Amino acid sequence: FGIRLSGDALAGARTGIDDAIMRIVRNNYIPGGTFAVDIGSASAIVMICDGANPGCALGLPAAQRQIFATSTALTKVRTLGAIVEVDPITHTVKTIEIKE
Repeated sequence: FGIRLSGDALAGARTGIDDAIMRIVRNNYIPGGTFAVDIGSASAIVMICDGANPGCALGLPAAQRQIFATSTALTKVRTLGAIVEVDPITHTVKTIEIKE
């Protein structure tokens, strides 16, 4: 049962990352602000940062954004971090890395 919950929490965090990427593409987010995503039995808190926000990597290039998603499924908690690069003209987003 614990393995399933851990998988659900990981899926919730991944969904949070995907939702954040969509918000970046649509330019519909507040840097440093958080939002919640619910999926199945998991819920995630997601934050999108640029280099100017507390708690984010210092020296992040202007075109890059850092995403943190922490998801909970009952007693299991999983966190993913991602760095994406945004083209300033087309708003296309290229994923640099996603890691736990």
